[in-house]
Amino acid sequence: MDTTKSYSFDFGTRPTTTKQEEVVVNLDTATMIDDYAKAFVVELRRRNPVRAAECNITVDEMKYYLSGLLRIRIESIAYDCACWREAKSLWIPCFYEFVLTEVGIVVDVDRGLKIIPSFDFIYDIKELMNISDKLRLFRNDGINLVRDAFPREAEGDAETMGMAIVDDYVMSMSKDSHPIAAYVAAFIGMKLREEATFKLLYRIRYDDVSFIRSMLLGEETLYGSSTV
Repeated sequence: MDTTKSYSFDFGTRPTTTKQEEVVVNLDTATMIDDYAKAFVVELRRRNPVRAAECNITVDEMKYYLSGLLRIRIESIAYDCACWREAKSLWIPCFYEFVLTEVGIVVDVDRGLKIIPSFDFIYDIKELMNISDKLRLFRNDGINLVRDAFPREAEGDAETMGMAIVDDYVMSMSKDSHPIAAYVAAFIGMKLREEATFKLLYRIRYDDVSFIRSMLLGEETLYGSSTV
């Protein structure tokens, strides 16, 4: 006698019609990262003019260094960073370390979006290590640096990655995003790779990039009691 019972696990759920779309966001260091490099070197020279002259750290070196750090972060997201061990020894400015933690892959299940950052930059890890050694000299002068500070996870911040620069405005897919997310998005110049994806993601004007840039360059000090 067959005593096997048949059970149904259909609880009346409906399949979702949301198709997942990939949105690629380009990061552009030719924006406020250049401004930050200039302001950072000025601050190094202000904190210790003699040491800055001795190590001869330049704005171009700082731009190269910050761009290299961002590229390493993108490589680590794809789990294809050949110099990860060396990269963990690099000294990173605290504010920039925070920026790196915001960058990553975000999957928005509700909207059916997968947001992926993209950044192309060729760097030499030995050159980055040389610049890092210069920065390390300023730790006793009150410059806040962290070591082994690259994020371990591929995920980025949903609010930050849900923004992009369109026509010199920061556009957000959420009306309630925290202002720091808009600031970071403008700072690293997040731009949609294809204009066609604009309708998928961004709906409202959030803030003016030029205004955020003026805030960055208007800071009297980058560290200590002030907030970048």
